[in-house]
Amino acid sequence: MEDKIKKMESLLEKLTTLYNDSVEILETHETDASRAISIAEDCVLNEINWLKSYNKNLNATMVTYD
Repeated sequence: MEDKIKKMESLLEKLTTLYNDSVEILETHETDASRAISIAEDCVLNEINWLKSYNKNLNATMVTYD
C-alpha cells in the first residue's frame, strides 16, 4: 500500500509541474488545459488521501496473536 501512495505522490508532483509549465507557456491559469490539470491534481490528491485513510484503518484493525 505504501508503494501505491508513493507512486501517487510522485504523479501529483508531475501534474503540479505540468500545471506550472502550462501556466508559464500560456501566460495564464485561465485555460482549459490548466483547469484539466488542476482537476487531475484534485483527483490524485483525493486518491492519496483515501489510500492513506484506508491504510491507517487497515493497520488499526489488524489483530496479532502472540
